[in-house]
Amino acid sequence: MFNSFIIRYNEIAIKGKNRRWFEDILASNVRLSIGKFASVTKIHGRILVEKNKDKNFDFKEIEQRLKFIPGIASFSPAIMFDGNVAWEEIEKKSLVLADKAINLGKKIFRVSASRSIKSYPKTSMEIAKELSSFVLKNRDGIFKVSMKNFNFNLE
Repeated sequence: MFNSFIIRYNEIAIKGKNRRWFEDILASNVRLSIGKFASVTKIHGRILVEKNKDKNFDFKEIEQRLKFIPGIASFSPAIMFDGNVAWEEIEKKSLVLADKAINLGKKIFRVSASRSIKSYPKTSMEIAKELSSFVLKNRDGIFKVSMKNFNFNLE
């Protein structure tokens, strides 16, 4: 189901004029560690690791490798969609992820959206509002929403 990872970093983001250099070094270290499994790209203050179409994508192996790369604050498995995906497909996948969170006992959530394709018909805020409303409506009474004290982030 997952086809990528989102990598977040902390201190690198505050390095000022050297920030790009530090981001490049971190992305290079990620490439060296997992390059044969996936492609590595810097996007919007994060690093994206996407499955190579012709390679086997072993999530456990990649998770183990990412844990030991200095500079990574956190990482999460992700589902990447192409730019012309139907809204219903996004809703469907969000429920699958919500069910996984329920099975892990995580019931306080938030939705964070950032469009990499700015021509998508909904704004990031509209995506976040509509997805959180959809999950709440379809998993009635199970979840609570909190923007600050959450244990599950649908990003």
